[in-house]
Amino acid sequence: MSDDYNPNSTDSMFARVLQRMDAQDQILEEIRTQVTKTNGRVTVLEHEKWYQRGIIATITAGILMLWEAIKYSNK
Repeated sequence: MSDDYNPNSTDSMFARVLQRMDAQDQILEEIRTQVTKTNGRVTVLEHEKWYQRGIIATITAGILMLWEAIKYSNK
C-alpha cells in the first residue's frame, strides 16, 4: 500500500462526503432552532387573531341586539 494521497480514492471520497454531511447537520440544527422559534411566534399570532375575532363578533352581536331593540321599541 502506498502512502501517496489520491484524491480520487474511495476513502478520500467517503471522507469528503462525511465532512459535507457533518456541515449539513450543523446547518439543519440551526434551521430546526429557527423553525421552532417561528412556530412559536405564529402560534401566538393565531391565538391573537381568534381573540380579536371573538371581540368583533361579540361587539357585532351586541350592536345587532341593540338595533333590534330600538327598532321594535319605535313600533
